[in-house]
Amino acid sequence: MEIEFEFTRWERFRMWFFRATRISRARYFLTEELPNFLKNVWIFRKSLMNFRWYNMDGTILFIRDGLNHSIPLFEERGYEIESSKKLKIYKMRRLKWLLDNMEDHNYTEQAEKELGKLFHEPIIFKPIEDMPDYYEMVSNLNPEQELHNGKVYELSRKLEEEQWNEIMEILKGNTILDWERDFNGNGIKNWWN
Repeated sequence: MEIEFEFTRWERFRMWFFRATRISRARYFLTEELPNFLKNVWIFRKSLMNFRWYNMDGTILFIRDGLNHSIPLFEERGYEIESSKKLKIYKMRRLKWLLDNMEDHNYTEQAEKELGKLFHEPIIFKPIEDMPDYYEMVSNLNPEQELHNGKVYELSRKLEEEQWNEIMEILKGNTILDWERDFNGNGIKNWWN
């Protein structure tokens, strides 16, 4: 005895839809998602190489590399009001500059531009009297030079702290009740186009 089974219209539609959506999902993956993934691997290659679970420098680099890619696109393809667009782009560029400083650790160089160059003299290693096998480092700088170097290092520490706080302020943003009055370009969640 042979049983013949005929699919209903609903069952035929379900089979077609399942087959069609699998094909369209595969096509979407191959034409959209995979190329985008490969492009992102290229864009974030430096961040990916420098990412370590125990250090946040790589994480910060992801933001910087994202800004490197996004800023020109915001300028070229942005379609919002020009005044808010300019504020956003200015804050993005400022954040990128601050993150570059953080990666380069160039705060001492910034302080030297403001206060003058550090004094560098060769360090002398002098034997310790009580322990002949041990040495101490002795500076050749006079008190004025040591005071100047101390001011440069203090300013460098202060610049690092101020710039880190500014990074956090730009990322966090402020509460916006009225866009005309309150928006100053800060707030990464407001950087959509």
